[in-house]
Parts: sequence; C-alpha cells; structure tokens
Amino acid sequence: GVKLGSDVLATAFVLSLVGGVLGLLGTFALIWQLSGDYALAVLSEFVLGCLGQYLYYGSAESTDMLAAGLQICVLALLVYAGTKRRWAMLAGMVAGLAYLIRYTASLTIILCAVYLLTVAVARRERLWAMACAVFLVGAALGGSPQLIASIILKGNPFYNTQGHNLWFTLTGSVDYLNDWRAV
Repeated sequence: GVKLGSDVLATAFVLSLVGGVLGLLGTFALIWQLSGDYALAVLSEFVLGCLGQYLYYGSAESTDMLAAGLQICVLALLVYAGTKRRWAMLAGMVAGLAYLIRYTASLTIILCAVYLLTVAVARRERLWAMACAVFLVGAALGGSPQLIASIILKGNPFYNTQGHNLWFTLTGSVDYLNDWRAV
C-alpha cells in the first residue's frame, strides 16, 4: 500500500464506515417500507446504531461492514421494488458486488431469491417469479469476476477463494503489488 501511495488500513477504515452508513440507511428504508411508519424506522435505525457489535464492525479496518451494508440495502431495494425489473436487477447487482467483497452475501442472495419465490407462490403472480429471475441474473453479473475466475480455475463457480487471488493463479503471478494493479 505504501509503494502504491495509499494507506491500506485508512482506506479499509473508510470503506468500513461507508458500509456502516449504508447499513443504517438500508435499515431505515427497509423498516419504512415494511411498516410505513417513519418514527419506527428512525427508532430502528437509532437502536441499530447504538449496538456495540454494529459500532465495532462499522469502525473495523476491513471491508466486512461494507459487504454487510450493501446486503441490507439489497433487502430494502427488493422490498421497495416488488415486481419492478430494473430495481430487481439493481438489487441483484448490488448483491453480486457484496458477494465479491464477502462470501456471506451468497446467503443473502439465496434468501432474497426465496423471498421473491415465496411471494410469487403466495400471490400466484408470475411477475414476482420474473423479478426473482432478474434478481439472480443481476447477482450473477455483479459477482461475475469471482464466478468466472472460479469456473476457469476450479470448475466450480462458487469456489471460496477471493477473485483477485484466482486471477493471480490464472495468470501465474508472483509480484503481488504489481499484479494487483493489473487485475
């Protein structure tokens, strides 16, 4: 990081704080969409912001909180979107980006797909099933750098090694800093 002219820990800290803010905004939007009550949404956001665990991860020097904040925003987008395909695609792409950052987003992708399919079955509306398909396509597009590298190297799109490390293996890299810039 020093050689590249950036402070890696400071950058990770800022990304973590951004993830914390996204998590708070996503929580507000989700509660507001589910309940329709502005005061409850503000209270929920306030309570979440006061939790010690949330504050710890929101100020940690890693990107875990960024992935978590994006995942909360995905849920809020899907609840807002309903059957709107553009929003479902956006939610899927954000979920795919979260998957690139942290593998736990794969659980969010699965749960969101189950949510959309459950609503489709309960309401007997094909539009919800289409929204699920669009969401999954968006998630595949968002996570494609990881999925493609995993398929090429391991034959399994869901291999749990970070995408840039797979690309290093694929290209036969030895110089981490220069190759990271190239990737």
